[in-house]
Parts: sequence; structure tokens; C-alpha cells
Amino acid sequence: MVGVESERFALHSGRKRPKYTPKDIHCPSCGAGLTVKDERSELVVCEYCGSHLDVSKEEKEILGKGASRKWEFPLQIGDSFRHKKVRYEIIARMVFIEDDDEDELSRQYLLYNPCHGTLWLSEYDGDYSLSSDTHLMPKADPFSLKQGAVMTTYDDRKWVLEGTGVYELVYVDGALPWIAAVGDRVEYAEFLNKKSPKLQYDVQRIDGEIEYGKGESLSLQQLRRALGKSEFEKDHELEANQSIEHFVKTQRDFKLVFAMIIAMLAINMFMAIYAISQGTLVMEQQFSPAELTEETYSKPFRVVKNGEVVRIKINANLANAWMSLDIGVVKDESTLIHVDGADLSYYHGYDDEGESWSEGSRRGTLYFKIPWEGDYKLLVHAVGASGNVERAVQASHSATIQVYTGAMDGTFSLLMLIVSIILLVLTFIGYRIWRQ
Repeated sequence: MVGVESERFALHSGRKRPKYTPKDIHCPSCGAGLTVKDERSELVVCEYCGSHLDVSKEEKEILGKGASRKWEFPLQIGDSFRHKKVRYEIIARMVFIEDDDEDELSRQYLLYNPCHGTLWLSEYDGDYSLSSDTHLMPKADPFSLKQGAVMTTYDDRKWVLEGTGVYELVYVDGALPWIAAVGDRVEYAEFLNKKSPKLQYDVQRIDGEIEYGKGESLSLQQLRRALGKSEFEKDHELEANQSIEHFVKTQRDFKLVFAMIIAMLAINMFMAIYAISQGTLVMEQQFSPAELTEETYSKPFRVVKNGEVVRIKINANLANAWMSLDIGVVKDESTLIHVDGADLSYYHGYDDEGESWSEGSRRGTLYFKIPWEGDYKLLVHAVGASGNVERAVQASHSATIQVYTGAMDGTFSLLMLIVSIILLVLTFIGYRIWRQ
């Protein structure tokens, strides 16, 4: 007999869990009959009057009324949910919001099976996930990490932090295995598996106590099979499809805009380079500081046709100095055709950390359109100084001037090139914001 009893109570003998018989109770507030299906339930919300009842004691205690607002749920208390061929039943529903923003709303359903315990079905913005409590702990403090950080759990899986925050409980009904009240706050950290983002790991801190959960996201097809509702979230599916179509269209539009801007960028870059490379060198002369101080004529150069564009390139021998240069185009040393100027400055040195720096440029470019063919000269005058001297009456540095005929003015192409770059940057910023 003893042997029989030993076998009966031996470890791994395969004894089934004793079946729990749901308890019928009466609400102390309104007298309505209620059924407690999970023996671990500590909180039951009366479905008739909304009173929160503490059922952890023999004598039922009214904790108060729940939220007056009734939140919408696509699933009801008592709905079935099948997971791994086991039938669970929804015994509680909760609504959490973040930062008092109802757009940041999360619904949670407590699923119960008398032999397999509980699971959590969560919904955020139409996306569902299924999770269960776990004793698997992380190797780092999940609440000290920044978004995108990688955390390892003690099974050596790596998880990427998707987000952290604080949820506030704004509604609860059904039966829960702990005492919950509207206004309770839950600090959370949510992770996705690095190799398989469908797998999830979450950490919650409630009144200093930390709980861990593991789960996975559910497709709409998986959810419908589990609920046995082929039409579930049909409107959401249509909305999701429209959202996907809108996403694809918007992404296609961004790609088209990117392609157009890049094409415009390439064309303007080509035109700018082409314009700069055009022209024939017809005169080159170096002017000393003394010549620049006086109004000095250059060597003559010839323009072979009416309306020709002339490019004048200036290279001043500046070092921590500036030069203000005036150039006139003169025909027959008597007729002044054009006058323009170039302000050049170039400074360089080393900062306190020994890094070299420079600012400004020794070079400048001017364009003139010559109305008539013929022989021309430049009339050149300049003043300048070294250091931070603001005024000068004479030139202190030399300059070399080159004249090219048959040139093209690349100013417009350069401006369009800059505009193209700005548009590309703004479009990229807009794309990043849209993706977020």
C-alpha cells in the first residue's frame, strides 16, 4: 500500500492539475451575481455597476468605482483565443495611455486557461502581440539604455531597445490576479530580437517591482485563426492596406523627387564645370604692388566678335592680408566699357590646439560682356594691407591677372547647383521625418 502511494505521489508521475471550479460571488455594491474563473484573481470588476472588488479575502471588499468612461474594445470578456491547440478565455481587459495622449493608447487582454495559466494579448495601433511572463533576466539595466541600444539576456539572445516610457492605467474590467486601480503607472522598456524582430521582450516596473515578459507579434491572419473570427478587424485591414498603398506611393514620390533633384544636380554641375572650362587665354600679366597702387594699363588683348564674354581671373599673392581691386575694360585707351571690382582676403594660422586653419581666398573671377570686337586693355588699381588694418591707400601685394575670351558665365549654373544641393538636403530631411 505504501508502495502504491509512493508511486502515486512520486515526482514526474504525471498527475494532472486538480480542476478548479469557478466561484460564484455577489457584488456587495449592487448584489449582482459574478463568476470568478481564475482562483488567483484578487481584483474583480463588477460588470453591472463597475465597482472594483477585492476578492483575495473571504469577505469581499469594495475598493471603489472604476473609470466612468467606457472604452471601446474589439474583443469582449469571455471571447475565446486558441494558442498551441489550447483554448484560452479573455477574463480581463485594460487600457493604458502614455503622456495623457489618447493616440498613444494600448489595450491589453488577460487570457486564462485553468490548466495552462495566463497569457497577455496586447494591441497598439491595430498591431497585436502575444506574451507571457518569464523569469529570463537581462544582463544590463534595461531602463538605463538609450533607444537602439543592444541588450543581452541570460540565454545569450540579443535584443534591441525599441522604446521606453510610462503607461497610465485608465480602464480595467474583468478579473485580475492583482489589485489594480485606475491611475496606476507602469514604467516599461520594450525590445525586439536582433535576429528576428518578430520576437519581443519587455520589462515593466510597477511600484518598484520588476516583471519580465517574452512574446511575439501576431499577423492579422494568425489573430483571426486564434479568435475563430475570419472577419475580425476587417476595417483595420482595409485601412492598413490603404496605409500601405499610401506608404508605397509616398515612398515612390520621394524616390521620384530624389531622382529629379539628383538629375538637376548633375546637369548644373556639368554646366558649371563646362562654363568654367570654356575660353581662350589671350592675356596674362603680373602687377607689382607699385603698379597696382597707380592706375596701370595691362598689355592689349583682342576680342574677335561682338558680344563676346570675357572672363578675368585674379590671383593675389596674399598671406594674412586683404586687397580691394578695381578693374576697368578700356578700348583704344580712351573709351571705358566696363568697371568692376573684387575684394580678396586670405588669412591662416594655428589655433590653441595646434590645428591649422584658413579663411578667405586669394582668387577671384569677373565676367564682362564686350559689345564690339577690337583691341582692349585693362585699367587696374588696388589698395590693400596686412593684418587687421581696415584702411589703406596703397597696395602691399602683387597680383596676376588672366583674360580669357569666348568664355561662358557660369554664375547661373553655380547658383542652380547650390539650389539643387539645398533641395536635396531638405528632401532628405523630409524623408527622414516621414519615415519616423
